[in-house]
Amino acid sequence: ELSNLIPELNDKELDFQFSTYANIQNSINACYNKIKSKKETPLDLTSYTKLIAYKDEKINENLKALKRYSDADVKLEAKASSLGFGKQNSDSFDDMTNLDRKDYSIGLNISVPFGSSYSNTKENQMKVLKMQHNAEKREIISNLNSFHNYFSTSLENLLKVMKDQRNYSENLLIRVKSMRQKYNQGRVSLSELIQDEDSLFESQLGLVNTHYNIISLMIDYFSIFNDFECD
Repeated sequence: ELSNLIPELNDKELDFQFSTYANIQNSINACYNKIKSKKETPLDLTSYTKLIAYKDEKINENLKALKRYSDADVKLEAKASSLGFGKQNSDSFDDMTNLDRKDYSIGLNISVPFGSSYSNTKENQMKVLKMQHNAEKREIISNLNSFHNYFSTSLENLLKVMKDQRNYSENLLIRVKSMRQKYNQGRVSLSELIQDEDSLFESQLGLVNTHYNIISLMIDYFSIFNDFECD
């Protein structure tokens, strides 16, 4: 199945290693500590910085082009029209010449803008472009900062929840073992034992769900800060 998805692996010997619960927990804690060590949003570890750099380059090109055309802006307007005789005008004429005769009239209009109002318009256009670009840049950086802070807070809360769930599950597991012994001794009913086992199962299921939420959150984080290295 895997070889069908990745044909390059057909001639390679694969060795699969499955992580234990403890290994997963250690990896999560290591990643969390590494991310938490960043006092500020790691903007150097995301491709969005490349997007900002690209936008900077493009806005500079646009501003240069706008300034270049504002220094000498000459507008050319050309109009062409045709005059002539077609078959609809004279069949006898066409029969004699076997040609359509057409004349062309071309007009060229050159306009050169003058005055301070034109210059002010170009300056305003350049200001608007700069303002729009700076606003987009601030929005991108603000979203990155917000997501980094959201991730740090959410992950910290989820780790606390997971710790509490793990302690609760461990205590329930001890209780269930004790209840099984009591049940074998006839000291508790079957319904009491089943009730404790259901509580243990729900607690363990909740722990698995918290693990899933943590991993999903970390995948979202690394999809944005995609240059962040974490084991």
